[in-house]
Amino acid sequence: MKYEMNVKPNPGWEKSFVFALLIGTNLEEAHGARSDLDLQSKISIAYKEAREASCWLRLLKASNYIPDKQFNSIYPDCEELIKITTSIQLSMKNKINERKTR
Repeated sequence: MKYEMNVKPNPGWEKSFVFALLIGTNLEEAHGARSDLDLQSKISIAYKEAREASCWLRLLKASNYIPDKQFNSIYPDCEELIKITTSIQLSMKNKINERKTR
């Protein structure tokens, strides 16, 4: 027996899911980094993906493509990921620079 759902999916959720996948997979790759430079590179990519996700989320909200409730549940997490990846990048940059000056 086949069941059909009469629920229309919100395309904004699909985009949010893709954003989460892109950021998450890059952070997961960072866990397998082979060197500090490799780690810094992978975190940098995750940072850029988070920045892009933040931009898209603001555009989706401004165009009423996603409801405020959805935006308000996702956007703060995205901004937090930007802060975390920024902090990691700065720490890694300092660590790499310290090794160069030794």
